[in-house]
This record gives sequence, C-alpha cells and structure tokens, in this order.
Amino acid sequence: FIMVDQEGGSVTRIRTKPNAPSAQSLGMTQNPSLSEETGRITGKILSLLGFNMNLAPVVDLSHPLTRDFIGTRSFGSNPFEVRNMSHRFAQGMEQSGILSTFKHFPGHGGIITDSHKKTPMKNESLQSLLQTDLVPFSHFSQANIPSAIMVAHISFPQIDSSGLPATFSKTLVTDVLKNKMGYSGLILTDDIEMNGAKAFSSVGERAIRAFEAGNDMIMVAWTRRRQKQALRAMLKAVKSGRIKTSQIERAVKKIIAFKLSRRHSIIKPNIKELNVQLKKEIKDLKATANHVSFLNFERATQSYSDLFQKINSKQKIIVFSADGLF
Repeated sequence: FIMVDQEGGSVTRIRTKPNAPSAQSLGMTQNPSLSEETGRITGKILSLLGFNMNLAPVVDLSHPLTRDFIGTRSFGSNPFEVRNMSHRFAQGMEQSGILSTFKHFPGHGGIITDSHKKTPMKNESLQSLLQTDLVPFSHFSQANIPSAIMVAHISFPQIDSSGLPATFSKTLVTDVLKNKMGYSGLILTDDIEMNGAKAFSSVGERAIRAFEAGNDMIMVAWTRRRQKQALRAMLKAVKSGRIKTSQIERAVKKIIAFKLSRRHSIIKPNIKELNVQLKKEIKDLKATANHVSFLNFERATQSYSDLFQKINSKQKIIVFSADGLF
C-alpha cells in the first residue's frame, strides 16, 4: 500500500489549482453525484502519481456552524447524509483503482480537542453513538465496497471504563467494530506518534497494545527511529509469547488477501504523458469545484432573495472569498 491523506479542502497533500472541494462544501450541495465525481478525479490523480490507497473520506459528523476539531473535513452533521456522500466519494475513487479509508472510528463528532495534541474524551453511550456517529461505520461494515477503517485516539469512558483511547481499546475495536457491527475489513490506527496516543509512553508499547486491541495495521508515520522501535517491540512480544504467531499470521493474511484483491494494471506513463493526463484531470477538477461553488452560492442566495429585490441594480455589492484565485 502507498497511502496519502488526500481529503480535499484543508487536508490536501497533493496540491492542485484549485484544490479539490472540502467534504463540507460537497455535503452542502446535497448532490451525491458531485461527491462521486470528486472522488473519481481525486483517485485518478493519485493513481497517476503511483498511490493505491487514500486515507479518506472522513465520515466524522460536524455541524458547519459549530466550531470543532474536524470542521470542514466532514460532509455534515446528518449521519445518513454523511453516509451517502462518503459512500459515493469512495465509489468514485474505486473507479480509479484507489482504496478508501473511512475515518475516524468511533467518531470525532462535536469534539473540540485536537488528538494530535492530547487525548480527547467523548462521554457518550454506545446506544447513543449507534444512532449518530456510528451510522456511517455501520453502513460500511456491511457495504460491499473495498475499504479500510481508521481508528481514532479518542477515549469513550461510558463504553470502555478503562478510559483508553479507541486505538488501544479491545472493547471498541474487537467487541464493537468487529463483533457487534460485523466489520471484517482492514483496520488501521491513526499515527501512534500523535500525543493523543500517549496513554503508553513508548511507541513500542503503543504498537503492541493497538495490535492486541484488534488493529491489523499500525501507523508510525513520521520518525524512522520510532518505526524501528515499534517493529522491535512487536518482534519481542511475539518471541516472548505475549502475542501469538497465529495472531500475526491472521492479520498478515488479511492484508495480503486485500492486496491481491486490489491488483489492477499499474499506470506507468512517461513524463510527457503524465503531464498531459494530470492537466486533463486538474481541468476536470476545476470544473467540478466551480460547479460545487456555484450550487452552494445559489443555495445561499435563496436565503437573501428579499434583500436582493430591495437593492438598486446600480448598487455596488462587495463579495468576499477566502480563495486567493478569486
């Protein structure tokens, strides 16, 4: 797997002009076809550049008018609309040969704390989550779409009284996601170097605890030295019998089976062809982004129809945009 965070909006690692629309702006259109088209173009650009897996879409809930950590990275606050828009985005990427990752289980919805800095806590019951944040994850646990789920560094003390982040919680990963919700796909952690994962001091212990909780893949994204620490700790845990070889083999077989099922013709264009194809996709992306902007502007202006009728046709109107290209 060669992965990248290419969500669109503020989290865009492969920069284009314009960037892909944010999930929030796509959600505001209430047009699933546009979400699918954005996913298809995003997937095509990533595929041309050699990626085969995207750490997107975000399926956390976030109200557009409420300040929280996820912000514009979410398709909205309605769990069923988020489910539909993210499903279509993933289908679009699938058409381009890119594997989706639905994140961040069990849900960042409504949390202000940034899990890169410290462990957030969400004091909700499982019953409550099943009716809100877990709706998209429940859907993707049953949907026939090749995907992975990323687990968040968030504590849910009403569900797991240990107070451990979901990353290290067997209750949440194994009992809830695998057993109760029936998810059998790949499960990976968010980066365990993040401060939200500091329930255990060493990266090695974090890797072991995350695997014991039921994660198939452990992300150590930033530091080569810590990647080696995690690997050595896992090897030591297997040799000591703390982790059974059969557990490792089960996860590895799942990963290999998933990779074999994802095999498709690898695009290897020369530089000239690459530039031509990328320019075409970026042109399509610009047209899609413009369509999203137009729909959202049109929807917004409907709220001000009475005001516009009162404005003289010669009256100057000032329009502001955060887009530097505007």
